[in-house]
Amino acid sequence: MRTNENIDEFEWPESPFWLYGLEHFDAGWPVFPVNGKQPLMAGVTGREGVDLTREQVADEAERYLNSPVNFALRMPHGVIALDIDAYHGGMDTLADLTAKFGSLPPAPAHSVNRDDGSGHLFFRVPVGVRLQGDAGPGIDIIQRHHRYAVAPGSIHKSGRRYHWVDPGGQPLGRIPSPEEFPALPAKWLEHLAGSARPTVSPRARKRSARPPRRYNPPAAPTITTAEWFERYGDGRMHRVVRQRLRHWLRELVSGDGRHDAMAKGIYCLIGLGQDGYPGAKQAMRQYRRAFVAAVTSPGEGRRSEREAKAEWTRARDEAVQKIYAEWLTGARAR
Repeated sequence: MRTNENIDEFEWPESPFWLYGLEHFDAGWPVFPVNGKQPLMAGVTGREGVDLTREQVADEAERYLNSPVNFALRMPHGVIALDIDAYHGGMDTLADLTAKFGSLPPAPAHSVNRDDGSGHLFFRVPVGVRLQGDAGPGIDIIQRHHRYAVAPGSIHKSGRRYHWVDPGGQPLGRIPSPEEFPALPAKWLEHLAGSARPTVSPRARKRSARPPRRYNPPAAPTITTAEWFERYGDGRMHRVVRQRLRHWLRELVSGDGRHDAMAKGIYCLIGLGQDGYPGAKQAMRQYRRAFVAAVTSPGEGRRSEREAKAEWTRARDEAVQKIYAEWLTGARAR
C-alpha cells in the first residue's frame, strides 16, 4: 500500500484515480472518477446512484491512466461525513454545536492541509437515517444519497493533496475502512436528523448491487466507423464529453507529442460514446479541426492537410474497432 508520505515520490500529473482508486475500493469505499470535483460518469451519485464493481473501477482507472483525474468517495451505507469549511465559518459552527451536544469522538479524518481546521469528519449512523443537508454555516453533511467527497490522493485546485490524517492531524499512512469510524453521538444524531426516518428501502439496497445504467442499443457482431457514429455518437454533447474535449484540446496545443495527444483524446471520446454519453460525433468534429490546424501550422513536424486528415482517420478507425471489440467481448462494461 502506498502511504501518504510516498505519494510525493510520483511525478504528476499521473492519475490519482489509477494510483489509489482500487486501494480505496478494497478498503470498503465506493469510488468513481471526477474531473476536479465533477463526476466523469453518470448514475453513480444520488438516491438512484449505483456503486461501481471492482472490475469497473479497474477499467475506469485504466482509461484515465495518463490523465490527472481525481476520484471521489461515495458514502457507504451507514456512514456520513461532516464537511467543515473554516473559510465559511465551519469552525465557529463546530464550536457552537460542541458546546450544545458535547465533543465528537476522535477518529481518522480527511484533509487538504489548509491548517485552519477544514476537512471531513466521518461517523457511522443507523443505515437509512436521513440527516439535514447541513449542520450550520460552513458545515455540509455528506450522505450516501446526497453529495460525495473528493478522495485522499486527489489534487485540490490549490495544488495541495487530499490525505487521511489521524485524530491529531498527522498523516495516517493507510486507508481506514468505513467500519472503524465511531458512531455519531446520540445528541448530535438527534439534532442533525430532526425527524430521522429510514429512507433506504430493501428494494433500493437490491438496486445498489446492479451495474450502472448504460444506454447503448443492441450490439452488432461487427461495425464500421460510420455505423458506430450513427449508433453511439449522436446527441447533444454531454457535459462530461465537453469536459474531456476541453482537456484534450489543451493537450493538443501544449507543443509536445501532438500525435500521442490526438490518439489518446480520440480513444477517450470514443470510449465515452461507447459508454452511453451523447455527443461523441460533435466532439470528434471539433477535435479533428483542432488537430489538423495544430499540425499544419508552420513549425517543426508540420504536415500537409491531407497527411493530417489521413493520420486522424487511421487513429479514429483504430479506436472505434478496439473499443467496440472490448465492449462486445465484455472486456469493457456495458
